[in-house]
Amino acid sequence: MASANSNLPARTLKLRNRLFDLTEPRIMAIANFTPDSFYEGSRHRIPDCSGVLLLDLGGYSTRPGAQDVSEDEELRRLREGLTLAAATTPDTYISIDTFRPSVLRELAGEFTIDMANDVSGGSDEMYETVAGLGLPYVLTYPEGGFSADMLLYFSQRIDRLCRLGVTDILLDPGFGFGKTAEQNWEIARNLHVLKEIGLPILVGISRKSMLRNLLGVDTAHALNATTALHAFLLERGADILRVHDVEEARQTLLIYQQLHRHAAIP
Repeated sequence: MASANSNLPARTLKLRNRLFDLTEPRIMAIANFTPDSFYEGSRHRIPDCSGVLLLDLGGYSTRPGAQDVSEDEELRRLREGLTLAAATTPDTYISIDTFRPSVLRELAGEFTIDMANDVSGGSDEMYETVAGLGLPYVLTYPEGGFSADMLLYFSQRIDRLCRLGVTDILLDPGFGFGKTAEQNWEIARNLHVLKEIGLPILVGISRKSMLRNLLGVDTAHALNATTALHAFLLERGADILRVHDVEEARQTLLIYQQLHRHAAIP
């Protein structure tokens, strides 16, 4: 499948007028300003962002069974996170994890926002908001497993975003969102097919239930499994790893880069 839009730059990302080459994979660190995100270690703290390209701030837990949060409460939580991030890691680019266009608009009027990460797959209002703000956008597939439907889903929404002027688009296959365990693994095995669309791929599998349930471990003991799957997904074409554990992800990238530094000797 050819690139969805020939005008889109392949495997690059523009942040604050700086163009990043994503042929070298990058890290997005997670910071959840929520009381109920599934991994307690990510709550109400900014991780060490050494070697991190993006810090993804969330104020609305999307774990299964999480309670609804009002827009005002989500804004309060995200303001707390943005204020702390500005004080502790001012040089890290900021992504906002929200499905609400109104939240994104309000925060962009108060803080420097560099990306929108929308796990819902978006809406016309969200696409128009992202276009108006000139932000890169993480387009998520929140439905079933790997299939022709996934490729069609991405193709149609990429076209809508491009028509609005959004050209910095990252694809997230949506591990854990609206999927069975086997559908998650099916996507992992076939991730390389998404490269044919021609856009960067972001993956978020850190400590998720697809790993915990397979191995019979709790969230606190899912780091080793996360690292193993990160290595596999990098080989399958992942460009950005969305992670709870920055240092371990950084080490994984260093090993991956070392292995790919020189072409194999015949």
